[in-house]
Amino acid sequence: MALDNPTDRRAAINEVEFAAQMKVTPVVAQVRDMQGALIRAYERIGGVDNRPDGLLPIEFDLADTSLLLQTLEKEGQERIAEDDEQIEQSDNSLVRMINQMIIEAHAQGVSDIHIESYPGREKTRIRFRKDGRLRTHLELPSNYRNAVIARIKIMANLDISERRKPQDGKINFAKFSPQHKIELRVASIPTHGGLEDVVMRLLAGVRPIALDKLGLTSTNLQRFRQAIERPYGMVLCVGPTGSGKTTTLHTNSAAETVTRLLDMGMDPFNFADSLLAVLAQRLVRRLCTQCRMSRRASDDEIQALALDYCQVYAQLDSPPETPQSVIQRWQVSLSSQGHLSL
Repeated sequence: MALDNPTDRRAAINEVEFAAQMKVTPVVAQVRDMQGALIRAYERIGGVDNRPDGLLPIEFDLADTSLLLQTLEKEGQERIAEDDEQIEQSDNSLVRMINQMIIEAHAQGVSDIHIESYPGREKTRIRFRKDGRLRTHLELPSNYRNAVIARIKIMANLDISERRKPQDGKINFAKFSPQHKIELRVASIPTHGGLEDVVMRLLAGVRPIALDKLGLTSTNLQRFRQAIERPYGMVLCVGPTGSGKTTTLHTNSAAETVTRLLDMGMDPFNFADSLLAVLAQRLVRRLCTQCRMSRRASDDEIQALALDYCQVYAQLDSPPETPQSVIQRWQVSLSSQGHLSL
């Protein structure tokens, strides 16, 4: 990166390192040469030619500056070999980067932001979870590691001096960006080597889903409607971690709900008659409605699906269904042009 005074342009170097995600080595250049190079760059993209009289665009000749370039590269390598200068959590570039990261995550419909620290000179990885999959969004140099964690802790009102115990907090992002009404749940956990990882869950408001759009089978939907239409009693929706149950009572399965109620100190005599139904929910990935394609299912595939269905669901009915009866029911309710599709 060519600068007229590299020793007095640390802020500019930081900005370029953030944008390029690379280590920047500053080199000295004359102001006149830099102006000419900028003018030529603007001319290539159709910029306005407003150079002063007598100022001509130039091409850099690295052969004339090879000694200076080699010297600066050697010094830069020696600096890199040493510990990088640690970035402060209050650094303006870092603050803007974290704010922009949260805004981009919200715009992309991301559910979680993972910040993963690695020992030594390994880069700090920031990953977004979207539709259940983690994708790398950004990688930062190792000297940003502590500053990123500290900045997020400050935003969540956590103790930045405590690095040996897990901590939980919450970020009201409107305090830092009033036009974005976003809330984040923050959890930090110590890892090996005295490092910390952070996970942030985005809690942006969503619209409710209609009951018939939840993906319940026709039998379960009918039973659930019957339960909630009764004028008395209690209906619970439960699920394990990661099942989309932000506001419902935490249980791994429907059957374990009774055990959980007992563990909470409830008298079984009080809820034996009032507990009408327990719905165990799961969050699953679905095919894209815009690009998915269907094909005709083979006989072997239909038979395998019917066997799986009987092992899981059909035993709940009395008398239990057979695979052939399940296939016949599917042919009536789900077939298209006389055949079943996948």
